[in-house]
Amino acid sequence: MSNVGVAQMSDCVAGIISSIEDVADDADDKWAYHRFSLLNEYQDKSTLPPPFSSIYYFLRIIIWVRRKLLIYKQKRHKYVDYGTLSSSSDLKPGLDNSIVFNGVDQIQESGIVNKVSINFRIAPTGKHAKITLYIITPTKYPDKFIIESEHKISSAQIKSSSGKQSISIGEDIQVRPKQYLGISFDHYSGYPYSTERNQYCLNYKKYELHKDLLFINCPSRGLTFSFIVKPSTSERETTNKTKKKHPSMLSSFPPSSKEHRDILKENSIAQDYWQLVIRKIKKKEKSQMTNDIRQKILHDQDGEIVAEDDTLKKMKKTYRSNKKRTEV
Repeated sequence: MSNVGVAQMSDCVAGIISSIEDVADDADDKWAYHRFSLLNEYQDKSTLPPPFSSIYYFLRIIIWVRRKLLIYKQKRHKYVDYGTLSSSSDLKPGLDNSIVFNGVDQIQESGIVNKVSINFRIAPTGKHAKITLYIITPTKYPDKFIIESEHKISSAQIKSSSGKQSISIGEDIQVRPKQYLGISFDHYSGYPYSTERNQYCLNYKKYELHKDLLFINCPSRGLTFSFIVKPSTSERETTNKTKKKHPSMLSSFPPSSKEHRDILKENSIAQDYWQLVIRKIKKKEKSQMTNDIRQKILHDQDGEIVAEDDTLKKMKKTYRSNKKRTEV
């Protein structure tokens, strides 16, 4: 074999090895991309043969409707207002040394409370004001309740004036359905107006947390204070997750499983690979457009452009601007 033949053979082998290395470098990415695309294509299709596949799609419709109703319900009950600030009654509230809540203001939705509004009949006394809120849960007995927690309001948030005040609690109080928000005022904290709200009261010097406590019911009494239950952070995240479409194949595996991690990895690789493919397509189209411009712009023997239609004028302008940037 001649030296020329050996050189050609070496070049051929080097070319083959280079091609194999290029293919090997992209093999994992391409495999992950095509596998994820295949799974993504069939994830919403029924695994049951006809006519049983109609059952699968019927169940999917029910799930879809349920999600829409959940989103609508959460939007509708985004902010729920409880209580009243009406000052139509001049009845004495009778709040001395008492924890009080309005029986008609039972909480209906889970969420947080971070602000209360009070209509003061007697103004609080400055820095000595002390107002405490309580989360109260009913028991199987109509006159017994459990105080789950207490939350003191800073005196700096309370103004020394009568009338309506919106007071920040300074924290987010978690509440659940069927609970009540109770309140107590010490001697320097003023008193709100009284109204008919099916009031329950308890002496706050004789209570323990997480114990069954006997409250006294006064149906014709109640406090002029109100509060708003807002959706908690976890509920907002749930709503957002409900709006987003997640691959159903992920839900088939527990988050800690190897299959779950592999699918997430393949999804990431597929996204990166797809962006790379898009960039290559754009680059190829740009190169093809440049070649088309060079071919369609005609020159005469003196180097002057003879094509004067609008399309070629635009192509000519683009070509010249690209040429200037290349020269720079």
